[in-house]
Amino acid sequence: MCAVTASRPRTFIASVREHGILMPVVAYRDVDKIVVRYRHRRTLAALEVGCVVPTVVTDTPDDVSRILSQLGENDHRAGLGTRDRVTAFEQLALLGHSPLRSPSGPVPSGPRSTLS
Repeated sequence: MCAVTASRPRTFIASVREHGILMPVVAYRDVDKIVVRYRHRRTLAALEVGCVVPTVVTDTPDDVSRILSQLGENDHRAGLGTRDRVTAFEQLALLGHSPLRSPSGPVPSGPRSTLS
């Protein structure tokens, strides 16, 4: 059973219990398992409440694409902090990639206000 955490509060789990998973989870094959690429929190909540998890299985991403997409996907999530960003940047550096030269544009640096 998955624990209620800051990233999966009771209200979130209750919403998944009531509505299920409205958009499919995106995953890829890795040797003998399926790895969730997008919507980890929803997957864990769905498994906790016992609902079906619709899944789209895509090609296996290269490491740089995987890390950049995880960083972009999670940058607006509550609780993504400096440590998470530093870890992602370290992984990218080890792969010889600068996050400042992302093929998909600049890497988000955190939530921004659009108010002046």
